[in-house]
Amino acid sequence: MITDAIKQDMLDEWSRTKRAPAHTQFLHSDELAEAREVAPVDD
Repeated sequence: MITDAIKQDMLDEWSRTKRAPAHTQFLHSDELAEAREVAPVDD
């Protein structure tokens, strides 16, 4: 469950870095893995 504290942390990180926060990436790991199978990304 995403709490208000997590939401605020994500917004603060975005404000500083203008990049998507990584600390909740686990919530989307299945979706990201499927997307990489369809369109691999070079690292």
